[in-house]
Amino acid sequence: MSDLSRLSDAERRVLLLLARGHTAKSAAVALGVSESAVNERLREARRKTGVG
Repeated sequence: MSDLSRLSDAERRVLLLLARGHTAKSAAVALGVSESAVNERLREARRKTGVG
């Protein structure tokens, strides 16, 4: 099991929105950030948790 405590608040917010059915684009709009920022946070969350 992955250690989710390693995730930043921003990474958790992105993952929550994606789990609720948002796309990277709609999550970016909801968070007020760029789509690239959402994708970067997703990449970092995957790296930290070892999820592919």
